[in-house]
Amino acid sequence: MNRWDALLGWLDERGETDWERVKRASKALSATRHVEQPEWDGAHWSPWKHADFWAKPLIQIGHAEYIEAEKKVMVCPKGMVWLEDDQRAILFGYWREDDRDALKRFDLRITEDPPEKGPTCWSVSGKADRIKQAARHLGVWLSPDPGVSILEKLPVIDKLLMGLQKDDSPCDGNWERLFFDDHQCKWKNTPQPFSEPGLYRRRHGQWRYVLTHDDHTRIALVTKDQRSAAVWSCFESRICRFDADHQTLLIPAVYELPLLVTRALIARTAQIPGRVQVDNKNWLQFKDVDQHKAQQVARIMRCNLDYGSPVI
Repeated sequence: MNRWDALLGWLDERGETDWERVKRASKALSATRHVEQPEWDGAHWSPWKHADFWAKPLIQIGHAEYIEAEKKVMVCPKGMVWLEDDQRAILFGYWREDDRDALKRFDLRITEDPPEKGPTCWSVSGKADRIKQAARHLGVWLSPDPGVSILEKLPVIDKLLMGLQKDDSPCDGNWERLFFDDHQCKWKNTPQPFSEPGLYRRRHGQWRYVLTHDDHTRIALVTKDQRSAAVWSCFESRICRFDADHQTLLIPAVYELPLLVTRALIARTAQIPGRVQVDNKNWLQFKDVDQHKAQQVARIMRCNLDYGSPVI
């Protein structure tokens, strides 16, 4: 069990937890890691950064949900995603050791896949009827890979910016404007926010994100998915790379993808994407992705899909 597993178990015991308490628990995890690895600088992060490092992977994968309106985190009911082509199922939610051991009674083999970052991925292999029987006996949900169904229903990312509240932020405070250096976001101080089209954020006092359109109308970006859409709307070099032989998709590591896009891409691995460098640029690397999923993601993100030489 790693620290992400421990945090998931703690959240599961509580049912729902205030975000402020999650941040405190995350800070405690950083402190214990700092004791074991004194060279690690995570102990000096902000409270938000602690939670971003420890709790966010649980939410990205789908083990937990962040209820933004209530500022709470809830663990999802445990269940399994059935991968028919592999004759195995991925475990989602928090599975205690005795729950996993119960699966063995149905002639199923359990596999542990520890990641570099994030909770352990557990899977079971065996015949479909055995896995269905186990799910019924344990009272957990069982679903085929929902990734394709999710992606096919999602609109292009620009739709996330439609109909948003107009912004009338005053110009006081410390404002920054977004620029790009290849695949990296660079925020630069600006004395004249909103004077040009682009994405701005205020760091003094309460954080605020504002997108200024070409006609100088402004919209407020409240949710993380809205901010993701705004960043991508400003990023011009939209090229994704797909390696059919290795079933690997590379997406520019500009910013996080909308949550449902990420979950659809990692439903088969239950692991957050890695970060790799190819051609001196940083990319998000998603594994076990077929061509149809890659094409759907390219449509949603308005990217050109490069089927060139292997990317790993």
